[in-house]
Amino acid sequence: MPLTRAKGTGCEWVTGAGLPESGDWRVEAGMNDSAPTGQCELSSESGDNGNDKGMYFVAWYGDWSNRLVFEDGNGEFLSTTATARCDGEAANFALSASDDIPGVDKTAEQRMFKRFAQDQVDRRDCSGLRFRF
Repeated sequence: MPLTRAKGTGCEWVTGAGLPESGDWRVEAGMNDSAPTGQCELSSESGDNGNDKGMYFVAWYGDWSNRLVFEDGNGEFLSTTATARCDGEAANFALSASDDIPGVDKTAEQRMFKRFAQDQVDRRDCSGLRFRF
């Protein structure tokens, strides 16, 4: 759906995320305030040769999700992840993004990721939000 229709969804935060206007951005809202997982997928058709460019923001709730934010084999946290505590259990957040999104550099990605994670923490009354970049 177009960004303007994200109001009232679990991905409403994207309406004020500061995305470049030239991107013809769309959002696929797969979030609600009670599911153990959710995602907000942003896509733009402004890529080279019409290839879509996008960002995938995901949230996982429950201690089981801790394993999803580690590099395979080395025990290091993945970059662009965050953790918090919700109802006594872990909450984990991650961002995956296309390279070279027109008008979106790493600083903008991090800013949007912070908006996403903070929105989730606020919606679920979580605490202790920590980011890894």
